[in-house]
Amino acid sequence: MIIIGIALLAFSMFLLIFAWRGRIVGRGQFCRKCKFDLTGSPIDTQGNKCPECGQPIHTQSSRRTTLRRSSKPGLIVVAFLLLAGLTTTGIGITGNSAAVYAKMPDGIIVRLSTIGSGGALDELVNRLTRVPPLSNAHWDRLIDYALKIQADPQAPWKPVIGEILADAWITNRLTDEQINQYLDHALDIQFLMRDRAVRGSTEIQLTTRMTPARIHSLNGTQSGYSLKIGIVSSSIGKEPTRPYRPDGKTLWISHTEINIPNTYSNWSYSNAVDIRSIAKEISAQPGTDLPITVNVELALVPSSLTSNGNTDDTTRYYKAITINKSIRILEEGTPLVDTKSDPLSIQNLKEQYTISAIRMLAELDPDRKSWTPILGFSIMINEGLSDSLAFRAFLRVTDGAQSQEIEIAKVIHEQTNSRGSHGTAISWRVDPDDPEKSKQAADIVAMLKKIGKADIILRSDPTIAEGNPTIDSILDTTLVFRDVSINLVDTYGKIWMTTLNERQWHASNED
Repeated sequence: MIIIGIALLAFSMFLLIFAWRGRIVGRGQFCRKCKFDLTGSPIDTQGNKCPECGQPIHTQSSRRTTLRRSSKPGLIVVAFLLLAGLTTTGIGITGNSAAVYAKMPDGIIVRLSTIGSGGALDELVNRLTRVPPLSNAHWDRLIDYALKIQADPQAPWKPVIGEILADAWITNRLTDEQINQYLDHALDIQFLMRDRAVRGSTEIQLTTRMTPARIHSLNGTQSGYSLKIGIVSSSIGKEPTRPYRPDGKTLWISHTEINIPNTYSNWSYSNAVDIRSIAKEISAQPGTDLPITVNVELALVPSSLTSNGNTDDTTRYYKAITINKSIRILEEGTPLVDTKSDPLSIQNLKEQYTISAIRMLAELDPDRKSWTPILGFSIMINEGLSDSLAFRAFLRVTDGAQSQEIEIAKVIHEQTNSRGSHGTAISWRVDPDDPEKSKQAADIVAMLKKIGKADIILRSDPTIAEGNPTIDSILDTTLVFRDVSINLVDTYGKIWMTTLNERQWHASNED
C-alpha cells in the first residue's frame, strides 16, 4: 500500500508540471510580467515600456514569445491524485491497508496483483477459493500473468504465484497447453547417465530424477495427477534403434505423484532402468566413446488410477524427450567410483552424523506375505556433506560370548552444500518366502528384545554407488555406533518414524 501511495504521489507531481504550464494559447511578443500582447508596440529601444503595467520591455528577457494557460481540469486531477496518494501512504504507514484491499472490487485487486502489489496479492489469496468465485475473465488474466512470471527465470518466485497456478489446475481452469507450460517450469526432470562404462558391461543405467522447480505455493496441496515416465526405444553404439519392450509399447518406469509443496518443503523422486545392448555385452574397445540414445515419453494420469495399473485409457501425453549421451569405455575391472581418505573430512563427518534408536516390531508375524520392515533407524546429518557416502549397514548383536553381524541395508548420501539438518530412514527387510532368512530374523529379534541394544556399523563400499551417475567418489570410512537402544513398536509404519527426542540420537563412538 505504501508503494502504491508513493507511486501516486510521484505521478501527481509529474502531472502537476504539465498542468501548471498548460497549453500554448498564443504566439508573438508578450510582456513577461503581465502577459500583455505587445503586437504593434515599440519594443526594441531603451526606454520602451509595457502599455499595460509600465514594465521595461526593450530586452528579450523582459518579454516572452508564447503565452500559456494552466489546465484547470489537469489541476483538479492532480489534486485528486495527491489526495489519493497521501491517503494511501497514510493507510500503509498505519497498517490498515488490508482492510482497504478487502473492500476493493475484484477487478482492481486483479489489476493491482498483476502489477506486483503485495497487499493486493495477499487479498487475492483470500478470493481464489471464495464463493462465489472470481469471474472467468479475472481467472484468465491471473493465469496468463502467473504463467508469464513462472516462465521468466529472472523473476523472483513468489509462492502466491504458485497458489494461483495450483488452484487453477486443480479446478480445471488450465487448458492442456497451459498445463504443459506449467509443468515445463514447475518440475526439474533430469535424466542422468554415467559418462563412462567398463568394457564387458551388460547394461548402462539411466536414472530419472524429479524435483520441484518454480511450483512452490503458499499452502501446498496434492495435484491429483501423477507423472508417468516411460522408455520408448534406445540404441547403443552403432546398433539400430529398437523398442525397449518386445511388443513395441512404452515401458513405464515410474508413476510419480505431483505434490505441490509449500514454501518450506521439498521432495525428490528417483527411478532407474537398465539400457541394454542387442549384444550380450558392450564390446567396444577401451578408450573409445560410445553414443547412447534413449527416447523417453512423459504423460499425465489421475493419481487415483495409478494403483491398479489400468491407466492407458486415462493417460494424457505430455511430451517426448530424446536423450543423447556419449560414454567412455574403460578397461575391464576399472572402478567407476573412487574412494578418498581425508582424516579431517572423516572427523567432521563423525561429529555431524548421528542415528536414532533402533525401532523394532514387538512381534514378528510368521505368516507375513510382504517385504515389510522388521526394524529400522533414522540417520540425521546436521550440516551439508562435503563428500558423497556409500555404506553397507550392518547390525551387530552381542549376547555374552555370542555375537552375530548381518547386513541389513545399503545407504547412499550424495554430496550436498545445503545447510541445516536433514535425514533419512533405513530399514531391514527380509524375504518372507525364504525360510532360512526368516528364521534368522526371528532369532535376532528375540535376542534384541532380551538385551535391548545393538551396534550399528556403516562400512564404505564404492560398488553400491556405481548405479548413481552423480557420484564419482566417496569418502572411505567406517562408522560404528555402539549400544544403540531398542524401541519396540506395534506397527511397521512406526519403523519409518523420524520425529524423535534429541536424547535418543547416537553418535559414532568407535574408530
